[in-house]
Amino acid sequence: MVVTDTVQAVLLIVGAAVLFWIGLDEIGGWSQLFEGLDESKTRLILPLDNDFLPWAGLWGVVLLGFYYWTINQFVVQRTLGAKDLREGQDGAFFAGFLKIPNLFLMVLPGLIALKLYPDLETPDLAFPTLAFELMPIGVRGLIMAALIAAIMSSLDSALNSAATLVTLDFVKPLKPDISDETMVKLGRIVTGIAMVVGAVYAPSIAGFESLFGYFQSSLSYVVPPIVVVYVFGLFVPWLNGNGAFWTIILGLLVGVPLFVSKEVTDLWGDAGLPDIHYTIMSSLIMLAAIVTHVAISAATRRPTKENIGDLVWDSGDTARTFFHWESPIWLDRTVLAMALTLAMTAMVVWLW
Repeated sequence: MVVTDTVQAVLLIVGAAVLFWIGLDEIGGWSQLFEGLDESKTRLILPLDNDFLPWAGLWGVVLLGFYYWTINQFVVQRTLGAKDLREGQDGAFFAGFLKIPNLFLMVLPGLIALKLYPDLETPDLAFPTLAFELMPIGVRGLIMAALIAAIMSSLDSALNSAATLVTLDFVKPLKPDISDETMVKLGRIVTGIAMVVGAVYAPSIAGFESLFGYFQSSLSYVVPPIVVVYVFGLFVPWLNGNGAFWTIILGLLVGVPLFVSKEVTDLWGDAGLPDIHYTIMSSLIMLAAIVTHVAISAATRRPTKENIGDLVWDSGDTARTFFHWESPIWLDRTVLAMALTLAMTAMVVWLW
């Protein structure tokens, strides 16, 4: 899977770069790219009443990004496939640097499509329209094959994750003596059920303006408690498993109905409740999750600490990270992290 994902990634990156170059030439060059476009399409900081991304929702985007690129099981699966800790860290840094060119590979091609094909029914058609209209036939087929393969890779990763979570986290603890053959059969059954549920639910996604909008909004209601549990668990040693468990469970019990009532149906608006953007909702849910986690952990705090020595950040980790430089210096993990942070900060300032 890692090999095929790598090949797909290379093909998509090269194809998107070529597509950006051809599209830029088609509209008359860089100087023409932003001419005549609404300012809301070219700026990162937008008014509070903006439908797509109000400035108050930027932290919600950071929250979603932190989840998707650090603790999402798709990413974790591949990171755990590394030979050792250092290789996994290097892979994570490399993936982070690969996000920087996305401005030219994913965002700006959308503006090119907006200029060349202003009457597209949905933003989801921007990339395929550019590919089919501008790319040579052979290259077009190669890129679309890689795109479809990448979609299938994400799908099978999701199904594999669902089967693994159910069998190993729920079935195995309840029946420790269960055979491997039975586990495999149960995994297949879970995969089949997940596919049926997904197929039945898929038509409801058509009610969203775009797939990106659906993806972002759905995660906004379920991700914040998970991020709170992981991040606070790294730095606060007295938070415990009870707080983590119930924070995630209560987050799902609240977040899923909120998403359905506000984003899928009109129940939220019909009840006369304020129209809060989903990125702002994610920040509010995060605050509620922090209070829940701290309160439950404090109420169930025990005098003996759980086995947290290798899990919680301490002064020794700080000294090793910031004061013990690796050789060569340009491959030091702290230096790489600072370089990546500066690069992302520069991009944000440019888009400000």
